[in-house]
This record gives sequence, structure tokens and C-alpha cells, in this order.
Amino acid sequence: MWLTIVELEDGGLIVAVSDPVRVLPEILEAEGCADGREGGRGLRVDARIAAELDWFLRSDVGKTVRARLAGRARALRPTSSSGQSSLMEVQSPA
Repeated sequence: MWLTIVELEDGGLIVAVSDPVRVLPEILEAEGCADGREGGRGLRVDARIAAELDWFLRSDVGKTVRARLAGRARALRPTSSSGQSSLMEVQSPA
């Protein structure tokens, strides 16, 4: 599994999670699937807080699920003279 987080100029974030499974996800209903599958519940949460949500198969291996979270304030701030950043408060859209 791979995780990528990119800060946008407006303070928003792009969060992308990739895995080697070449099966596209489904957003499950609140009750889950009748056949007992567990996957997809996180997408339901992501769909509620993300400004945009998409997923795609990768040409090399697996798939990527990507969410854009809108920014109200800067999510990352430099904390040292070297310009390294640390995670600060991240506000999700109302």
C-alpha cells in the first residue's frame, strides 16, 4: 500500500492511497453488504468530507483512490529555517 499527501496552494490536500489489487472499490451503504464484505466503508466517509473523490486502475499495478480536501487555512506550515513542514490543524469542509 502506498500513501501520497500533497498540499495545495489554497491549503487543501490531495490524499491518494494505492494498493496492488486491480478491483475498483464500491461505496457501501451504512448497513454494509449482505454478503458480509468489509471493504468500502472508508469511501463512504471520504465521500462525505472530500470536495472531490475518484479512483482509477494504475497501468503498472493495482488501483489508486484519491480525495481532494478543501482548505480553509493552511494545513502545513514551516517549523524550521530548513523549510521542513509539520502537520498542523487540518479543517474539513462543513
